[in-house]
Amino acid sequence: MKFRQSTPRDRRRPEARPAAKSDKVVSYRSLGTPSYDRPAVDPGRHRRNETNATGKARLFHNLPTKLALVVIVGSLLYVTTLDTQINLTVQTLASDKPLLRSKETYQLAAQDMLQNSIFNKSKLTINVPRFEKQMKDRFHELEAVSMTLPLIGHQPVVNLISKRPVLKLATSQGVYLLDRNGVAMIKASEVSSSDGLAIPLVTDESQLPIETNNAAVLTADMTSFITSVHEYLVQKGVALASMTLPAAANELRVTVKDKPYYIRFSLDNDPAQSAGEYLALEESFRNRGVTPGEYVDLRVSERAFYK
Repeated sequence: MKFRQSTPRDRRRPEARPAAKSDKVVSYRSLGTPSYDRPAVDPGRHRRNETNATGKARLFHNLPTKLALVVIVGSLLYVTTLDTQINLTVQTLASDKPLLRSKETYQLAAQDMLQNSIFNKSKLTINVPRFEKQMKDRFHELEAVSMTLPLIGHQPVVNLISKRPVLKLATSQGVYLLDRNGVAMIKASEVSSSDGLAIPLVTDESQLPIETNNAAVLTADMTSFITSVHEYLVQKGVALASMTLPAAANELRVTVKDKPYYIRFSLDNDPAQSAGEYLALEESFRNRGVTPGEYVDLRVSERAFYK
């Protein structure tokens, strides 16, 4: 058996054919990234993040301004607040006369009125005219009430001007203090120092009902006549024992100490002339040694009657 010798083959690796040339430029970016290697981007989320960042920046940027505004507004509101602890000043129309009530009485009443309403806690809402009217309605002896609100402080200033009583009127209901218009201001029992009031006392026998700060008990002319006659006689050294308003209209009866008679005056006459007529008549009585036993009637001007 014959074997054929094989011809040795060329064992060289065949050369790779060169790739066809292309004008297209391939880059890494153009190839893209697999989906598992780069997550998808949400454009809306990106915008929200930018908006949140911008809002926070603006918030912190405006924070000092906002804090300053809060402080300013709070300071302004604090300045407008009022304290119920008032600064009270009380005056009287006659500086040499004592007050009708203690200062503490007026102050406690004013503070109580301010505490009754929440609107009285602020300068912006307090009703000053209403407060002043309430004080005058409660204390009839006050001539005027004024409240001043401080510009910076918190304590209101209340100024009271008290009327001057000119006459004490004794009635079956008690003793009242009358002003120059004949209006009953207050009961003498409510006055802190009524005994220190150097004013005449007259007894009313008419038994008419009396209400404080209501219609005048006496007219202004009647009140003036009584106080003027009292003043003229006292200045001339006449010691008066009592003065009485009888039930009879327009008559004033005056008794003199150590005299057995009383004097009848007409409230319609001139007080100075009436007092002068009595002084002249009393001098005539002394010169003649005459002493009336019951009364001296001076109700008719320039005429005198006695009994």
